[in-house]
Amino acid sequence: MRNCVCALPYNGSVRIWPSESTLTRPRCSITEHGRSARRRIASTEDGFANFHSHEDILLQKLLWYHTGGEVSDRQWRDVLAIVIKQGSRLDLDYLRTTAAEAGLTALLTRLLGALGQ
Repeated sequence: MRNCVCALPYNGSVRIWPSESTLTRPRCSITEHGRSARRRIASTEDGFANFHSHEDILLQKLLWYHTGGEVSDRQWRDVLAIVIKQGSRLDLDYLRTTAAEAGLTALLTRLLGALGQ
């Protein structure tokens, strides 16, 4: 059985990559506690796939944006799109709490402020 990590981008498509490839990406260990509690695991013909919440994907992208020097248009566009698409379905309390733990409060505030939330 192969373990895969899945992301649900804002456009509705699903990207799946083998879990080994995530080792090359920065990890947000501060949100790991939330990820394990909030993720959904689905059975596939090849094994199992993890589906992370939109909030956790948004936080991870904010972390990548921050650790990359806050210059990645792609990460910023992605987080804007997640907030626009998910709107009131996002758990803002969880986002604010976890962003504070990860040192991302200023970025989350900037993001939400840019969208009038």
